[in-house]
Amino acid sequence: MLSYGALPTLGAMHGRDRLRAWITRANLTQRQVGRLFGVHYTYVNQMLSGRRTPGLAVAVTIERETGIAVGAWMPPASGKTTKSAPAKVPKRKVA
Repeated sequence: MLSYGALPTLGAMHGRDRLRAWITRANLTQRQVGRLFGVHYTYVNQMLSGRRTPGLAVAVTIERETGIAVGAWMPPASGKTTKSAPAKVPKRKVA
């Protein structure tokens, strides 16, 4: 997990706000973040703008790399939902 100092108080912040704060603190571009998470930079842009919610596999990667919990991506209490990407499950070799 990359650590770039303490984030601001995160009480009611949604995942996209936490991710935006982390990206700013880390001084990374959306392209760099996309490479880190294994997604296209437009996917990162859509998450930050609220047009997309990460699928489970991406949310787990975000948690591993940034410490932002998977649960931070739950839809807001208003019930408004955003498009979610299908989870990409890596293939594992069976020995």
